[in-house]
Amino acid sequence: MNPLYPGSDKAPKNKKASSKAADAPQGEVKEYFHLVAALAIYLKDDQLKQRTVNIMLITSSPNILRDDLDKANQGVMARLNKENDVTPDQLRDIVLLNIFPLAYTTQEDFSKAPAVPETVES
Repeated sequence: MNPLYPGSDKAPKNKKASSKAADAPQGEVKEYFHLVAALAIYLKDDQLKQRTVNIMLITSSPNILRDDLDKANQGVMARLNKENDVTPDQLRDIVLLNIFPLAYTTQEDFSKAPAVPETVES
């Protein structure tokens, strides 16, 4: 049983809708980038522990919908699993603390590293 979805064995599946954005070449589609801060509460070594996690959430709309919240929860679970070996059955709760909008841009432009001026030693 998934603790975040009582009464079901797994999280709800996201339905993919066909759109112009899905058909456009990657890098040309503008998307909304959000930074999600979350508090994860989990059981490990017979102790209740908590950890604050930041993840990136990318959406096609500025509105945060239920599917987007599910993606944020899945991102938190994936990060906890990767970095702390926390399995879904050890997870007790995820509290989304904040969702901060960062940009409306393409993946390529968002991922570009800013030009860093060279420093001159005197």
